[in-house]
Amino acid sequence: EDPAWIGIRDISPLAGMTRLRELTLEHLECQDLSVLKKLTSLESLELQYCGIKDISVLQDLSGLKQLNLHSNKITDLSALSSLAGLKELRLSENQIADLSPLSRLTGLEHINLESNQVKSLDGLEDLTGLTYLNMGKNQIDSLGPIAKAGKLKYFYGSDNRITSLGALSGKPELTSVSAGNNKITDLSPLSGLPEDAYLSLDGNNISDWSPVAHVTTVYGRPK
Repeated sequence: EDPAWIGIRDISPLAGMTRLRELTLEHLECQDLSVLKKLTSLESLELQYCGIKDISVLQDLSGLKQLNLHSNKITDLSALSSLAGLKELRLSENQIADLSPLSRLTGLEHINLESNQVKSLDGLEDLTGLTYLNMGKNQIDSLGPIAKAGKLKYFYGSDNRITSLGALSGKPELTSVSAGNNKITDLSPLSGLPEDAYLSLDGNNISDWSPVAHVTTVYGRPK
């Protein structure tokens, strides 16, 4: 079971739990996370709403497969570059701008970076196994770096500065695209989507909706 502790000020008692595989901590009131270095058997770690700025204590937790750092104050992801086993990474509501430390994490399948300060997807070029990517509420203008993510199923990129969806073409498993409030004009890259796909494209300057005429659910399309 996941121990979920809220408002804890001292997590040093965890030091002896070296066989722990899953840990959830929320609303911590301590910044000394050094004890986590000893929990090398961890496969799933959640540290949400903790005000964390420095995540260097995580760099040796090579067994991690799932990491959730939602709603902290993180800017630097370099400590994650050694966590090659990561499959799922949740970093929404932080202060992250640079994704280059993720470039070596080629096993990543699920990334949530909603509500950060990301301007470029540089660093994601070789993450070809991605199935889920949420980059909503950032400052991205190009999706070019995810062009090789051929297994992508879900893309969320609303509230950015995206001008082209070209990088989403040729993705046979793509079934959900949310890209509202951007600068998109051309929907031809989405012409291969299945009829039962989900599209949310409100708040763009689209005049030709014919490439997605066959898609049943399209938010933003004139009725």
